Amino acid sequence: MKASNYLACTLVAVAALAPALQATVIFNDTFDSGTGTYYVDDTSGVTFDTSPPITNASGAITWNGNSNVIVGRSFADQTLSVGQTIRVTADFTTPDTAGFIRFGLWNFGANTITADNWGNTLTGSAEGYYMFFQDNGATSDERYQSVTLPTEIMGAETEDIGDPAGSHNFASGTTYSLLYEITLTAAGQVDTFASVSDGTTVLVSSTGQTTTNIIGTFDTFAFRNQSGSFSLDNVKLEIIPEPSSALLVGTLGGLCLLRRHRRR
Repeated sequence: MKASNYLACTLVAVAALAPALQATVIFNDTFDSGTGTYYVDDTSGVTFDTSPPITNASGAITWNGNSNVIVGRSFADQTLSVGQTIRVTADFTTPDTAGFIRFGLWNFGANTITADNWGNTLTGSAEGYYMFFQDNGATSDERYQSVTLPTEIMGAETEDIGDPAGSHNFASGTTYSLLYEITLTAAGQVDTFASVSDGTTVLVSSTGQTTTNIIGTFDTFAFRNQSGSFSLDNVKLEIIPEPSSALLVGTLGGLCLLRRHRRR
């Protein structure tokens, strides 16, 4: 087989596998109009002081009330296979005081978020992974939490699964890009990655791992802010295919080489 034919063979293999190598987008919420299926829950006795609690302003969902609220969104169950990653990203505009950023994915079981104050009505078990990044904070970490609803989520962790290498001073009124990835590395191991960037440079990041508290299915996105008004935009959820899919490209390339060898 000539080099050009070998290249063509490999390209055919890559093209055949391209759909498997691409991420599957579960949702991509840009809030061009309305607030979609996002609802807020109060925490620690916070009383909503606006109606509705979240609004759409300049193509983003905005909270204009008291601090310490949780924004949640349900989605269809997403069950990871070993090697797969679930990734959620968003643009977050900080309030006057940045406080904490808590951002992650949950399994709420049979519960679905359909209205504000959802934490007062949901029942049963819930568990999730999330970043807990504090403005200039030494307490920043990644967390696994298991609760019995209606206990508030994104509070005290059940397990600390990772810690960032440093911290960052999040400026007020500034938009940051948030990313959280959860990978089912093995049947008994989950690896995570969290980062906050300014759109070009990662400002703070963390890697986490647990072999004790394994979640394989997710159905809820949640974000919690500690201090004052904020906005969220471009919330996107994706499933990243198994790394083994990429290895198949190399395998098929190898088969092309084998075919070339046998034809000599």
